[in-house]
Amino acid sequence: MLFAGVEDQVWPSVRMADEIKRRATQASSVAAYYFEAAGHTFSSGGAYDGGSFDGNLYAFHQARKLLHTILKEWHPKKK
Repeated sequence: MLFAGVEDQVWPSVRMADEIKRRATQASSVAAYYFEAAGHTFSSGGAYDGGSFDGNLYAFHQARKLLHTILKEWHPKKK
């Protein structure tokens, strides 16, 4: 599972996520999610590494939500 901020000022995270996804030929599941107004760390403490305050806050919460939802799908509890 890959999360990337489109406005990342630290490294080209969207391009790198695309490359990781492309090269993950042995993985049974690969998912990449991109957040338009987010930077590198999705930090709500300031947009020092790209993105806006609101964009980073949104990305932070959406990424957590997606993480929990998708991990439940990929790894369901066995009865």
